[in-house]
Amino acid sequence: MSDPSHSNSSSCICRYASMLFVFSCIVFGPEGLMGQGCSSVWPPTNLRTTEVPGSGFLLEWDPIPGSVGVRIYGQGIGTGKLYRNLAGIEPQQYLLPYTALDSTCYRWTLRAACSASPPFDLTPLAEADSFCLGYSGGVDCPISVLDVEGHAYGVVAIGGRCWTTGNLQSGRFANGDSIALMASDSVWSTATGPAASVYGNDPDNRDDLGYLYNGFAVQDARGLCPSGWHVPNEADWDALVLALGGPACAAGPMKLVDTAMAVPGAWYPPNLGASNAAQFSAGAGGLRDADGNFGYTRSFGFWWSATEYPIYPSTMYYRLLSYYLTNVERGNYP
Repeated sequence: MSDPSHSNSSSCICRYASMLFVFSCIVFGPEGLMGQGCSSVWPPTNLRTTEVPGSGFLLEWDPIPGSVGVRIYGQGIGTGKLYRNLAGIEPQQYLLPYTALDSTCYRWTLRAACSASPPFDLTPLAEADSFCLGYSGGVDCPISVLDVEGHAYGVVAIGGRCWTTGNLQSGRFANGDSIALMASDSVWSTATGPAASVYGNDPDNRDDLGYLYNGFAVQDARGLCPSGWHVPNEADWDALVLALGGPACAAGPMKLVDTAMAVPGAWYPPNLGASNAAQFSAGAGGLRDADGNFGYTRSFGFWWSATEYPIYPSTMYYRLLSYYLTNVERGNYP
């Protein structure tokens, strides 16, 4: 049986190559656009990516007055290179077609040309944005799913699995039985059965961050997740991480990009690598430790695995995301 005192969030679910796939594009457009002026000192701003179904990915950025073109640089996990010179399109966006991409995740950036003559008086590189292609694994998922209490969760396909895009908010097992809600530190630390709590014992945090469940709740045969769904095991987590590029970089496509204090689940800066390109929407929900103490909100997010650690059957695996790492870390507790 799992440790009763440590709690993580719970999400439900029904290659790191030496060669990098690179694309580079040059896009020329008219001068005099609205926004920040073109300068060798100021980088372009507000890079963003939107998938256009059936076509590709629309790369956009804020206007750069006085620019005569932009150069886009992309880097993905895969093999081969792609280079293009393009003219006659809007200098504030570029539609990158599916046919130019491998099934992997990409980071892209750009710099503007402030002169039409070499060396073009280029701006510094902009802060990069990310997107992913082909990480679904070919599985068809519902748009959303309801738990036994009627809370709705978005669903996204990653690594051949369907994952909920929010932490569980249910105070009941799938069969309708109640899960003990424990506010007291002493009661939490001595629990011998399934238990849940909200961060800081603040009821508002249930909607914002979901419940924190102990290991007994995760392993209970009545099931935490909606009917037909389950808490991810090690095979599920490994498939997700592999689909997003491997443990060293998979956190970026999973993490919410928000760092504003007012946003629930927002990460502390620098929120390294965060793009939420996979739409997993992972927030920094923290944990409740063995003594009942709450901690690490805005710094870390912890998610249970349903798999027990084989050397110590009383412990379970978990996954950890951090505000200062692009890694997906695996650990076991206690």
